[in-house]
Amino acid sequence: MERTIEQEKERKRKIHRKWHRRNRVSERLRRKANYLKEKAKREDLKQKIALENIGNCTCCGEDNIKFLRLHPTEPNPILCYNCYWANRVYGICPHEVVKKEGVYYGMPEM
Repeated sequence: MERTIEQEKERKRKIHRKWHRRNRVSERLRRKANYLKEKAKREDLKQKIALENIGNCTCCGEDNIKFLRLHPTEPNPILCYNCYWANRVYGICPHEVVKKEGVYYGMPEM
């Protein structure tokens, strides 16, 4: 007996649902373990790069490792979260505005 495409899709859906019901807890645990492993890798990488770059934000000089964010694709790989988000939202960090103009008047208009 030949199955139609819709019957085959429904059969696969039932198999998929059954597998998820049986493996729901173990799947959550596996995902959480992977997340924690990746988080540990990121922290190790952050520590390594911070030690190589003397552990400061390349823009403002923030040295608390908890506030630093890695940018492996950019030439200056470490920025603090404030500098990172200012660069992302405004295209320039307030520290760069101060460095260029000498006086801080606020963020540029978007």
